Amino acid sequence: MSFWDKVPRFDYTRDLHIHLKGWAADCNSGYVGQNVYQSVLLLLLVLAGIFSVNYYFGIFNRPKFSRRRVWLLNMLTVSTLVFVWAYIMSSSGMHDGRHCADLHFNGGDCMLFAFTAAIYTALFFTVYSFLIKWFSLNNKRVPF
Repeated sequence: MSFWDKVPRFDYTRDLHIHLKGWAADCNSGYVGQNVYQSVLLLLLVLAGIFSVNYYFGIFNRPKFSRRRVWLLNMLTVSTLVFVWAYIMSSSGMHDGRHCADLHFNGGDCMLFAFTAAIYTALFFTVYSFLIKWFSLNNKRVPF
């Protein structure tokens, strides 16, 4: 079971879910392909951590950046980066036929997965913020 099996997600098809878990393109070998879920989860955890550390201890640790809108801009930036990566990874090979022919999904399903990844990125960014904001000199009171 992966993280994506256990959490609520937007209603993309079960076929895309199977494809993202790494189902083989020949439809017979099982889960031997690239597990897109793992790469997207790793990216969202790492980027959310980097962006929150950067906000509280890096470039944005200045009095003029201790505003909620700057924090929101950071959260939207990291969520957008993960959204783009999740969409590209989930839809790559869709038009080339590099997935099992028995699995039927489209770009809308890939978009829903990317939205799911972006929402969880914002959630992890917020959690990281609450964990580390108390050690910041200037941004202790941001976002709340």
